[in-house]
Amino acid sequence: MATRESAADAGRELAGRQVVVTGAARGLGRAYAEHLAKSGADVLVNDIDRDEVAAVADELARWGTKIAVDSSSVDSWEGARSIVDTCVGQLGGISGLVNNAGIAHFASVFEDEPAAVERLLRVNVLGTFFVGMQAMRAMRGTGGSVVNITSGAQAGGARIGAYAASKGAVSSATYSWALEGIPAGIRVNAVAPEAATRMNRLPAGPIPDRSAPHAQPEHVAPLVTYLISERARRITGQVVRLAGTSLTVMSHPALTVVLDAPVWTIEAVERALAGPLAEQLQPLGHAHRTYDFPLG
Repeated sequence: MATRESAADAGRELAGRQVVVTGAARGLGRAYAEHLAKSGADVLVNDIDRDEVAAVADELARWGTKIAVDSSSVDSWEGARSIVDTCVGQLGGISGLVNNAGIAHFASVFEDEPAAVERLLRVNVLGTFFVGMQAMRAMRGTGGSVVNITSGAQAGGARIGAYAASKGAVSSATYSWALEGIPAGIRVNAVAPEAATRMNRLPAGPIPDRSAPHAQPEHVAPLVTYLISERARRITGQVVRLAGTSLTVMSHPALTVVLDAPVWTIEAVERALAGPLAEQLQPLGHAHRTYDFPLG
């Protein structure tokens, strides 16, 4: 449980900011919303669980900032508009968005159900797009910051094809929106968290790499607040991963060695992939190296 003393640690640097947090009823979303409120932001908390999100709003009110509630579903254009309009109408504007709402679904490609895949993609991809589009249009002219929530699962893993693809789409949107946001004064980044939540307790959970210890949701929240704040004013188009005690920046998709040939026959492709490009073939799944960071 957070204490009033911890508000001093967070500071009030987000005073005067209005931030939407989707999927804020529990877990990471709730932690993000609380840390933002402790940091002085006015916060709109969104979740389709009306009772839970109302309870979160009551809890956040103790930090002395304005709190608004919207229980619209992110996976419709009208719902996304309601979320942003409620923030602007009740809090006086919108200068930040934490695009957190998402669901998990894990199944083998040999056994998956079309309806389950479609529902996951609607929430995780269309939901992120719809709220992001509405928020960035509202921020145009005044500036702001968007933090999309992606996952290390985008690197792939067995039984997580739909989930991994949805999070890969979120990262790709982040790169594109960041480019478009620059002339409008809007920064767009993403966070790929690993924390102890209900999602990571499901069978065949989404994180291919489980070597790092699970952090608690409140341990990830300062990273999100940082990216929303002016401290990160020079950072855009990045995917930052926090897994347990390890912080890193995920690489963007990029070309490796490029070979040229007059015509790429089957034989020429075979020679290239068995020769100069052999060392460029990528490992499956997520891998990382860890370095100790000096704090003193």
